[in-house]
Amino acid sequence: FVLLPKWIDKCAVWRLTPSLLSKFDSCMPHLQRLNMQQAFSASCYEVLFSKNTFVNLQQLILCGWGFTAHKLETLFHVKRKLEVLNADEASNTTGMHSRSWKGFDEVVVRSPLKRLYVRGFFRPSTLLRELESFKNLTLLSFSYACYMGPDDILPIKRLLHLEHLHLSGNYDDYSRMTADCLRVIFGPADWETSFPSRLKFLSLPDWLHLDDSVVEEIALNCEQLRSLSLARCPLVTVRGFRVIAKSLKELRFLDINEIAGGFSALLFAEVGAKDLPHLVYLSAHRSSSSSDAELSAVSDFKMSPEVDQFHLFARNN
Repeated sequence: FVLLPKWIDKCAVWRLTPSLLSKFDSCMPHLQRLNMQQAFSASCYEVLFSKNTFVNLQQLILCGWGFTAHKLETLFHVKRKLEVLNADEASNTTGMHSRSWKGFDEVVVRSPLKRLYVRGFFRPSTLLRELESFKNLTLLSFSYACYMGPDDILPIKRLLHLEHLHLSGNYDDYSRMTADCLRVIFGPADWETSFPSRLKFLSLPDWLHLDDSVVEEIALNCEQLRSLSLARCPLVTVRGFRVIAKSLKELRFLDINEIAGGFSALLFAEVGAKDLPHLVYLSAHRSSSSSDAELSAVSDFKMSPEVDQFHLFARNN
């Protein structure tokens, strides 16, 4: 490892030991991005969470390993330059509990963290109450966000600079997030933070309770959206699509694949490229019984000079 160039700023590894991690630190003092996805082990925490190792680290990927509240606190306490943390699919993301760590609030306020990827399954409310203190966050991604309740997720509305939001749902009987709650989240903008009107990228796949009424709130209050995914939301219908097309004029990317019913190709003729003037990517599905005339209408939509990629998925009724 002595031959590793000291200017290297990225590293991805697969099997880690404390001695190997220490060697990486000594050989690559300028390391800024470290990917330890599925490679981290509990024995490495002491090395990674030392104030004297990886002092220039800005991006850290720790997917697939347990992360307790104390470890989260320690991480932000010692890695003051961290801008990106991906701990999605961590097996124990339980929250930060800042009151158990003296001075943690001050550390969070000064944190340059801009992008955070975490799992929403394990006690998300505590985590979110602390997240609102990360004033520099521009991207927040929660997988399994459907397990949050209304009080859990509302602190998102107080994130001042948030532009990218990914909240994925899940199909089961334990989902706590109702359409009422989602309408509140994407309702009128908070007067102080302007959320959700600042959002430019919104991904809401796999939501069991997300319906057209939620889409209407998004269309009304998120007019700057450039990317929207509502894939596999079974309660969203063509009514929701019409609202999107009439209101979200800045959209470049739209994924409405596998929502309620099959999209008639004539619907695209009705809406037309004029209603989505900047669209470059569209993913949808249609009924397999579409007629030749309907398919011709799709071709007309596809031929719009603004549509660079067009994805239309057929399914059998």
